[in-house]
Amino acid sequence: ARGTSVAAMPSMSEFTASGLTSLAWSFAELRSQDSPLIASIAAAAISTQELAPKGIMDIAWACASSRMADAPLLAAISAASLRRIQSSRTKELAGTAWAFASLAFVDEPLWDAISSAAIQRCSRGPGLASPASSVPDRDLRELREGPVTTMMLAHALSTVGRLEGEPLSALSRHLSRLGSEMDAELSGTVTDEEQPASGDLGSEGDDVPRILFEDSKVCVLWKPPGWSVTVDVKDGTGLAIDNEDEPSPPSKYIGEGPQLQEWIMQKMSQYPIAMDPGSQHGLLHRLDRFTSGLLLCAKTYRAYYSARLEFYRRQVRKEYVCVCHGHVPRDIGALTAPLKVEDEAVGWRTVAAEDGIRAHTEVLDVGHLATPDGTAWSIVEVRILTGRRHQIRAHFADAGFPLLSDILYGGERPPWCPRIFLHAHRLAVSVCDDMVDTSCPLPADLRDALAALEAVDVDSMKLLSRWRGEDGH
Repeated sequence: ARGTSVAAMPSMSEFTASGLTSLAWSFAELRSQDSPLIASIAAAAISTQELAPKGIMDIAWACASSRMADAPLLAAISAASLRRIQSSRTKELAGTAWAFASLAFVDEPLWDAISSAAIQRCSRGPGLASPASSVPDRDLRELREGPVTTMMLAHALSTVGRLEGEPLSALSRHLSRLGSEMDAELSGTVTDEEQPASGDLGSEGDDVPRILFEDSKVCVLWKPPGWSVTVDVKDGTGLAIDNEDEPSPPSKYIGEGPQLQEWIMQKMSQYPIAMDPGSQHGLLHRLDRFTSGLLLCAKTYRAYYSARLEFYRRQVRKEYVCVCHGHVPRDIGALTAPLKVEDEAVGWRTVAAEDGIRAHTEVLDVGHLATPDGTAWSIVEVRILTGRRHQIRAHFADAGFPLLSDILYGGERPPWCPRIFLHAHRLAVSVCDDMVDTSCPLPADLRDALAALEAVDVDSMKLLSRWRGEDGH
């Protein structure tokens, strides 16, 4: 893209305002590293004073996609956006909002105006982006336009700390209406497929997905180790699920194995959302292929949108247990290094970096262990407050305590633990005003791995015994 950039510079004056916005967007889509060129194109476009709301959105997105934080330029784009808010379609408003939010650019008058516009437009009725069509056989994409735009706007407001109070209430009510509308519209597609098996973990083996909890709105699934969640990293909003803003690696880095979404489509096809890849088949977040544990899956669109708001607001409690190399200090508190995904040259690892994205891993409890040869290990309970790719693995590796059997991040894989020791054991979230709080014990393979370890003190013994299941945990 750099060679093209040089050629484009002399002819920039020949472009119209719309041509400049398209040029900036194209370079950003190509992941051009020529930020000065993109900045020059954006500045030239803004200076014409001819940009329509869509052009302003495209310029803002181009700057966000190239991670360009040119404060004077962003201020000029913000000023242009502020002048055009009332004439913007809501999709343009949401796109511009997300672009500024992703760059952490806070212009109080702009965000005040965006918040007010969101509240006003949520009061219009059925469709936030446009009135819903009354055609009975309307396309699912058309039906989803309102929720998609609303969620994009909610995500942006949440990112800058504005999804609270009246904006939260208005967006929540609006998504509830739109979700109920979709559920009603698609209710005729329900099938009579056999219900999936449910029950306690271990009742039919740990290697098959199961429903550990369900009500009329959601279910909490057991994801066995080895099963992949390979739905597209982004849903219909164009935003990554579970607040993971990093690029998705090629499938060869995610791995093969059974696909959880295929199981959902086969076993839960009586729920229309389960057959909808645009809504992640109802899945609200992901786990790595070799991580075991709990996943939340919505049965209805209304529940899906409600839960998405909770994920955007970071109101979901996700707790894990892992075993690390070395003795992790009991007073370590939290791991907060910003993280970013490095590309194929390093195997798509997530690494700590100053220019990374905010990440927060809270350490809840630590037990110090050892193998008979004296090698030090720790069993650690953590809670993640953000959802970055490989967050726990990257944070502990950066701190000098890579996870057991995590070769990619510097860990060793002894014969007594053939997979990464990481298990998502608790999930708590409010969905449609009802609290879901589910937990599950370690699966058999990780309990067997703990048999090779011994506690070095009384407090560590209590924690180790709990996870071995020796106290009924």
